[in-house]
Amino acid sequence: MTYTRHQYMNKEVSFQDYYGQFADATVKRAVADRFGIEKLKKAIKTDPYLNNIPLIQWDRMAEGFRSYLGPRISKANGGGVSLSDLVCTLKVAARLVIQESTEEEN
Repeated sequence: MTYTRHQYMNKEVSFQDYYGQFADATVKRAVADRFGIEKLKKAIKTDPYLNNIPLIQWDRMAEGFRSYLGPRISKANGGGVSLSDLVCTLKVAARLVIQESTEEEN
């Protein structure tokens, strides 16, 4: 099932669920490779939104994923994809990487 932007904006689905639907294994692997799992774990301890990693780093990475993520996000949005859509997807992917890594340790 694909969640729509309309459902997200109407609070029928969470931020995590909406953007998480685009955070597949390829995206998660790229985020883990780019930032490193330990850096992500350290960052999330002080800011759950990962804003302590400079936005320019997220923006640069997001632009590299525009062609990969853009069509799926655009379809869910009902047309169009913004840089913030891409960054939000990457940040959710980072949270998933952290969660999966923590689960593996336990």
